[in-house]
Parts: sequence; C-alpha cells; structure tokens
Amino acid sequence: MYLPAKFGRHFLLLATAANFCESKTFCTDQISYIKSLVEEFIFEFPLLYGERENVISIHTVIHLTESIKQFGPVYNYSTFSFESYLGSYESLG
Repeated sequence: MYLPAKFGRHFLLLATAANFCESKTFCTDQISYIKSLVEEFIFEFPLLYGERENVISIHTVIHLTESIKQFGPVYNYSTFSFESYLGSYESLG
C-alpha cells in the first residue's frame, strides 16, 4: 500500500511524539520537542483530512505533554494492558 509523502510525514509526527512519550525519564527539551511535534500534527490534521475528520480524539493529543509533566511517562497510566486483559477475558467466553 502506498502512502503519499505528506500523509507519511504527518503520521511520523505522531509516531515520533508517541515514542518519546514512552521514555523512562524526561528533560525539559524532550517535553518541548514532544509539544512541538504534537502542535504541528494537530495544526496539519484538518488541512490534510478536512475539518469533519478533526474530532475530539485528535484534539486530546495536545494534552500529552501536560499529562507527562503531572504523571510521568504514559506507560504509568496507560490503559492498554488493562484493555488487552479484557480482550483475553472475552475470548474465553
């Protein structure tokens, strides 16, 4: 499957920010870098995909850096492992 460069570059903004959010430790420069990646991602989103697709879940990404400042790396409060467990539990039934 081919992804046009402008969409690939846009996705890379989010993927890079997400990767940094998983760091064990943070410095001010990293948090600033994550914030700049996320702000660019959010700014470009409606330009690439249209206002209709610019939903609240896209907007919530802007709050990542504040969450990291308050609670630390996202793995400290991610629900992925809980959701994974629920998926395993569902498959038993």
